[in-house]
Amino acid sequence: MNRVKDDKVQVLKCVAASIGDWFPPAASHMQDFPQLMDLSIANIVLVDDDHQNFSSADGSKILRYCKVPRYDAQFHDFGMLPDIGGLGAHSDYDFEALRSFVDTPWDFQEEFKAKCYETTKSGGEDEQLPVKLVVFALDEVLTLATFMPEVEEFRTDASWEPTGDRVDKWRYFDLNQYNFESPWVQGRRLYKLRSMLRELRRPSQDERRILAVAAQRDGGAIEVLN
Repeated sequence: MNRVKDDKVQVLKCVAASIGDWFPPAASHMQDFPQLMDLSIANIVLVDDDHQNFSSADGSKILRYCKVPRYDAQFHDFGMLPDIGGLGAHSDYDFEALRSFVDTPWDFQEEFKAKCYETTKSGGEDEQLPVKLVVFALDEVLTLATFMPEVEEFRTDASWEPTGDRVDKWRYFDLNQYNFESPWVQGRRLYKLRSMLRELRRPSQDERRILAVAAQRDGGAIEVLN
């Protein structure tokens, strides 16, 4: 990982070329992950809120991606917050658009709201390569705005769970609301997000995909997981 530039295109090219280095279970039990065999950059969808992450300085590009919009808005009881985002923050259509795109990316040139693209032919002229890996940014994509407690166990213990209704200076309810719940759509966004992720991971009885989060955090993977 330390050999790769801080560049999501280069990271995902490395993932495609050396999947076992990034998903250790696949290194020793590849038979359990058939969807990752012969993985190429064309089999990967990146869901991100920064357009610069879809291309690299050397001209390399992510072939399939979903751009989540950023905006300034009045947010819960925070007042005006700049540069917030979140898949499905303003419309449930975002979830359906991403599901449809991952199923048949060759049918998409552009969609509104969460914008999904297939920029070039992924294989031969008539080849329709399936999506095997969907990679999400964390901040302002899975979250609307990102607030994390300053608790050591939150960063270091993968089995951490809050005790009581407060975490550090936050109420547990507030952390859920500020990170995941939209004031602009009806219903619980967190439930809709979970449902979409389940359907992306297992679109049919016989088909599986891998979902991943690409994020840079001082606490590493455990902090992102919690």
